[in-house]
Amino acid sequence: MKSTYPRLADVVGFCTPDQGLEVAKAVMTTQRDNGNRANRKNARVKYTVDRMGIDNFKAEVEKRLGYKLEPARPYEFTSNVDHFGWQTGEDGRRHFTAFVENGRVQDEPGKPFKTALREIAKVHKGVFRLTANQHLIIADVAPEDEKTIQSLLEKYHLDSVDFSALRLSSAACVSLPTCGLAMAESERYLPLLIEKVEQIMEEEGLRNDSITMRMTGCPNGCARPWAAEIAFVGKAPGSYLMLLGGGYHGQRCVLSPSLLPLLGRRSSSTPTLTPLPPSLPPSLPLSLSRPQIEQNLPRGRQRGRHPHDPAPDDQGVRPGAPRRRALWRLCHPQGHHLGDQERQGVLCVASLSSGSSSTTQC
Repeated sequence: MKSTYPRLADVVGFCTPDQGLEVAKAVMTTQRDNGNRANRKNARVKYTVDRMGIDNFKAEVEKRLGYKLEPARPYEFTSNVDHFGWQTGEDGRRHFTAFVENGRVQDEPGKPFKTALREIAKVHKGVFRLTANQHLIIADVAPEDEKTIQSLLEKYHLDSVDFSALRLSSAACVSLPTCGLAMAESERYLPLLIEKVEQIMEEEGLRNDSITMRMTGCPNGCARPWAAEIAFVGKAPGSYLMLLGGGYHGQRCVLSPSLLPLLGRRSSSTPTLTPLPPSLPPSLPLSLSRPQIEQNLPRGRQRGRHPHDPAPDDQGVRPGAPRRRALWRLCHPQGHHLGDQERQGVLCVASLSSGSSSTTQC
């Protein structure tokens, strides 16, 4: 078995909100006591689940809880991004979610975020919470204290949330120069890449369309690229796998694990980030499977639909317009004059998960 591979979560049961914290603790301590501490590449919960088996992992969690989880109930994800700005909780307290790009808290020109949080901590009577998308929530603010917190947010420019939906949906791992496993840049490069892609999104009228784009410096996937709609995974300095087809809500991997060996032929080269590169990667020599493209791409911009979501059977779907054009131009910035047949190829990575071996050079 490979030491590193994509894997989506399993639903093992239901717990009430009041039980949430103790269930999370039971899961974490099960991982702490059973996780792989000898191989960092194989240290995540997903590998522990596969090694123990999902039933055994669940039984150990329930043993620590002292009770059994209820049977799973139907659920639906309606968002995959944080709710930025001020929100009101059920108890009337206020919460501010700050956009901290890629989770990096530091003082830099125009963004004295480290100083901001230090000053807020001096007066804040609530708590700070980290989100799964690398951002920060200043939580449990009493209504009478909101103006004080807001004035500090404004003073240190931490109040701004007026960014493109693409940027708000992005994430990158720390990678170089911090991580010893990094093969390519990530955190320092993704903001520059997004600047280029934002221009395309603006031209296509998609500034407010949330598309998940994630980048990691190696296949270990600390920024969850395997479940992103657009993923860049570092292979070597200046070289990335570019993958499409993941689910916006995290419900679908870009590729199934059995097809990962094919990734060696699908790479995008860009200048090494020393210094940081000024431009988008050149066109990508992707070999793509194509047999199910008519069924795998949505038509147009329908509410709640995303670029790689399968369409309802009764719609006789053809590839969509603005989203498809924008993603094509991302992959082939000099080639968006090509016809529909050529454009279709770059967006059918998702159809590789069907197991087809038929490929065509795009």
